[in-house]
Amino acid sequence: MSARRTLTALCTALIAVAAAAAPTAATTATTTSASAPAPAAVRAAELLDCVSQSSVVFTPPLKATARPTTVTLNGSAAPCVDAPLGPQAVVSGTFTATLPFTALSCTASTQAAGATVDFTWRLADGTQTTSHVTGLTLTQALGAGTLTGTVSPTSPRLAGQTLTAVMNVTSNQPLLGNCAAVVLGLANEIPSSTLVADLAFT
Repeated sequence: MSARRTLTALCTALIAVAAAAAPTAATTATTTSASAPAPAAVRAAELLDCVSQSSVVFTPPLKATARPTTVTLNGSAAPCVDAPLGPQAVVSGTFTATLPFTALSCTASTQAAGATVDFTWRLADGTQTTSHVTGLTLTQALGAGTLTGTVSPTSPRLAGQTLTAVMNVTSNQPLLGNCAAVVLGLANEIPSSTLVADLAFT
């Protein structure tokens, strides 16, 4: 065999060995894909609905003419329907809320910053947990209204979720009657009252 043919055969053999030793692109991709960590599962939002009953104190008393007022609510949330179900599901709760207003009457409101509500929840397994809601905003009409806010991201329960509290106009609502009397001139002021609202956390 000539020297040229021997050199050609040797080069061909070396190329074949190198090709066999190198991983293919498909193999590399498969290996990389297999070794990559799986994405973390996203936790579904908790869906919690409760009926709340609370006392309402107006400081100073609520009148037909708007003036700076602080509203304090203390009440209970029961029954509650929580999803997902299980031993950690919420079955009931209590709450305290403080809402400052630069101007408040039965027909109009101008809210100040700093409105909060704190919930203490009783769970199905008998333990307790809490939620702190900030940024409460009231949309009002003749004593009735809708209150919205956001649960603090550091709260043990429902962190980052939205609270919507809607006055249940189908229930007995003394506050509605109180405000109607004030607006019609049948009463002068409202120092305190009660209300029923539907709470939803989403």
